[in-house]
Amino acid sequence: MKPGIISLTCLLLFSVSAACATGLPPSVQADLDQAGIPDSHVGIVVWPLDRDQPQLALNAEQPFPPASTMKLLTSLAALDLLGPAWHWQTEVWHDGTLHDGTLDGNLYLRGNGDPGFTDERLWLLLHELRLDGLQTIHGDLIIDQNRFQSALAAPFDDHPLRAYNGMPAATLLDFGSSTVRIDSRDGHSLLDVDPLPAGARLDNRIHVDHAACGDWRERIHTGWQPESGVLRFDGDWSDQCPQSQFAITLHNPSALLGPAFITGWQQQGGTIDGTWREGTVAPDAQLLASFPSLPLATLLGDMNKFSNNVMARNLFLSLATDTPATPASAATALQHWLHSHGLSMPELVIDNGSGLSRSARISPLDMARLLRQATRSALWPEFAASLPIAAVDGTMRHRLRDTPVAGHAHVKTGTLTGVKTIAGYVTLADGRRVIVVFFIDDAHAANGAAAQEALLSAIYSGLPE
Repeated sequence: MKPGIISLTCLLLFSVSAACATGLPPSVQADLDQAGIPDSHVGIVVWPLDRDQPQLALNAEQPFPPASTMKLLTSLAALDLLGPAWHWQTEVWHDGTLHDGTLDGNLYLRGNGDPGFTDERLWLLLHELRLDGLQTIHGDLIIDQNRFQSALAAPFDDHPLRAYNGMPAATLLDFGSSTVRIDSRDGHSLLDVDPLPAGARLDNRIHVDHAACGDWRERIHTGWQPESGVLRFDGDWSDQCPQSQFAITLHNPSALLGPAFITGWQQQGGTIDGTWREGTVAPDAQLLASFPSLPLATLLGDMNKFSNNVMARNLFLSLATDTPATPASAATALQHWLHSHGLSMPELVIDNGSGLSRSARISPLDMARLLRQATRSALWPEFAASLPIAAVDGTMRHRLRDTPVAGHAHVKTGTLTGVKTIAGYVTLADGRRVIVVFFIDDAHAANGAAAQEALLSAIYSGLPE
């Protein structure tokens, strides 16, 4: 244990012997015991900003998988290295001649990593091209992914098509995901997938029953056969469920963007003779338009409040200065940033910036040091505003409702199978702010939410000295 790092003193008012052994508030210890989570599988730091050292520390220097709290490191580095007003530019080039609204040649779409390029943003880009007078394209649409596009890795878990498993791409539409809407009528299931890659077809084998709706998502299974273009759905759907939707990824961002661009272009009155394909902007191509993203500070709220892994991976790769960027070069850039701020983290392992990883590691103490550094930054307001607020929004909107902590904690959450984490800040009634990090790495981690919320409540109530 580093000099000065202390555990909370075991006071006489603690009536639970286990709590006295660890220094944890009795409510926290009781919830951990109830969940079957041993203290050795827990890492905690509670650090009031008006103190030089943590008030409470348990296994503080032990490396833990941070899950999505790793996004805090990616976020703070990006705010400092890129700036809160940073805009990614999606560029439109052409390699032919333009005359009277007609392009004789190919049109290129080259992204630089915009993590928030949605259907609405695509519509605006197309609208700007039409306002500039472009009407007819005698050529193909060529999508340039050269800035970065990760090859499909081995599946992270048993749900490779769930949207959180989407891969980053320089030219990315709607996080590389499709929305599946499901309902039933007259005993038959109804499915709609938008967007659906050109040439793909649905194979709907979902059976409708009369069971209670319950956790309907776990009853539906999705399979994708890219060679045949068959998207298959199996499982059961209850006619007691209302119309619902979920997102999937087919791991081919260009296959979603290309048809969406052409369809949108035609809907806005444009014509195109060719089709879409991937490629690289020709050396003699000319820039036609550059479409900026929303500012980084705005996109951080979407990323952190809803823990969007694909956005985080795009942001992480955007830290790299080389092209094509790689996770290794992005990690090097982030490590250089840490060293420049005196934040040496020898135990740190960061591989994709999102925390969706079994190898990523950081200690609770170093996560707390990072959060403390954030409060000293001129960009602290933008960073804090991106975090979920207890009982208000994001991944914390359903937690700590009807408690005094509601609205008083900005907390990033993280969840993997066997991992449950939180990291952020509690603002006390008198305005003082307290850093809290609570990592759980245990087979019963899914049952650890009560202990984490108990600690947040104990901090707000005032930990004993």
